[in-house]
Amino acid sequence: MTISATPAPAPVWLIKSSDLARVDAAGLDPGIRTDAFAAPAMIGYGATSSPYPGHGPGTAARLFTSYAALDGAFTAGWLPGPFSTIIFDLEAWDATPLNEQQHPGYWEHKAAALVHKHGMRIVNTPARDLAKAAGRGDLGGWYLETSQAGMAAAGADAVVIQSQPVERNPGQYQSFVTKAAAQARAANPDVLVLAGLSTTTRCQVYPPPTTAQLVAAYESVFPSVVAGFWLNVPINKFGTGCCLKGCPRTAVAFLDGLYG
Repeated sequence: MTISATPAPAPVWLIKSSDLARVDAAGLDPGIRTDAFAAPAMIGYGATSSPYPGHGPGTAARLFTSYAALDGAFTAGWLPGPFSTIIFDLEAWDATPLNEQQHPGYWEHKAAALVHKHGMRIVNTPARDLAKAAGRGDLGGWYLETSQAGMAAAGADAVVIQSQPVERNPGQYQSFVTKAAAQARAANPDVLVLAGLSTTTRCQVYPPPTTAQLVAAYESVFPSVVAGFWLNVPINKFGTGCCLKGCPRTAVAFLDGLYG
């Protein structure tokens, strides 16, 4: 697959192989699975070289949460290997060193140079919660004020706007994604822009997002603003109910609403 900013007739999906397996096990219709995930315009990441085991072609990617780990993988010689794309995911967590949390743009640029040196592509996905490393509590405001999407896009092939924390409010979602996407394209007109969606975002505070909320968020920005989405179906151990299992049936219903 060639990552391109050219609008596609269908969304580009970025999804973790274990998340897709969770959705499949929850009853994803085979026809919808084929329509959504058996096309070349898919970026799958996980522990294997096949991005979508049993789900057709796609771009095989690996995710890294720090420059040190990424550089180490190249030094050790197991990258590029079977992978063509790197997902570089800096967040306010233990997996990303504090120095990288505090200076994400610098490390994203450095990671992009390293990845491109080896003939691979990079998807930068800075999280809103990096604001915490800057001592800020207004995560979304900090993200836009500091043009995190713009810095991430500058040397990248694709950028993900981690917009899932506001997906329950389609108006807020549309506003945030539109502003961040404009910053990304101002920095790099050729960058592929994706937005984030999740079945369990902020489950420790709110009930899980509904299918209707996910559809409304999706429709508010695609295809007018973004080329596709990072669909997360993660287990949220701090939530309750279906969040403890990733709420995969929500993803099934969401995809059915789009493709059914």
